[in-house]
Amino acid sequence: MADRISPAEKARRARSVDDAIHSARLEGADVSPETQKDMQEYAEGRITSGDILDRIRRRTAERVQERRGTVA
Repeated sequence: MADRISPAEKARRARSVDDAIHSARLEGADVSPETQKDMQEYAEGRITSGDILDRIRRRTAERVQERRGTVA
């Protein structure tokens, strides 16, 4: 869990999250609802950027396994 962050840092993070989502969409990518939720938690200071990456990696690995039919 992330440490408490200031209102200014929350605002900076919220702008960064909005910019990242906008940039992804401009390039034709879609940001999943799960990732958007993670990014919102980051903006609010509840998780770290490392937590976001860990969650994305886990979901990606799970989806790859599902497509290969290797999920137990």
